[in-house]
Amino acid sequence: ALYRESHAVVIGIDDYAKWPKLRYAVNDARGMKELLVRKYGFKAENVHSLFNQEATRQNILSLLGDKLAESVKKEDRVFIFFAGHGATRHLSSGRDLGYIVPVEANVSNYQGQSISMSNFQDIAEAIPAKHVFFVMDSCYSGLALTRGAGRANSENYLREVAKRTA
Repeated sequence: ALYRESHAVVIGIDDYAKWPKLRYAVNDARGMKELLVRKYGFKAENVHSLFNQEATRQNILSLLGDKLAESVKKEDRVFIFFAGHGATRHLSSGRDLGYIVPVEANVSNYQGQSISMSNFQDIAEAIPAKHVFFVMDSCYSGLALTRGAGRANSENYLREVAKRTA
């Protein structure tokens, strides 16, 4: 009753073209997809997945930015799961910027071919859902993604927070 609909995007990459192969990312992503449907009540048709060669930068951004923007409404929740390589770039400002690495990205020139946590922050703000939750299972997931915050100051905290955008 807290949400009109539940949507998810599940991405797993083991078979990278230029990065070292992984062994469990796709299995973890498939397990997450099954868990969302069986345990958490997500409709199977609302859980979109990209595995291995499907998980290109273009497909990931299109699914998150185009597909979700069309189907998600203000009273929905969105869960986004990525399992695969991540990378970190040290910026001249002194802070680090994290990236997720799509299947086709180069090892040496990954910045232009990967998706930064700044990109994900923009995506989170563009999705019209009440709640958007990112789980990044990679070596570097980057910045915390938030659109709102609450404080635990009442007995009805969870109920109250669930009404807010985050």
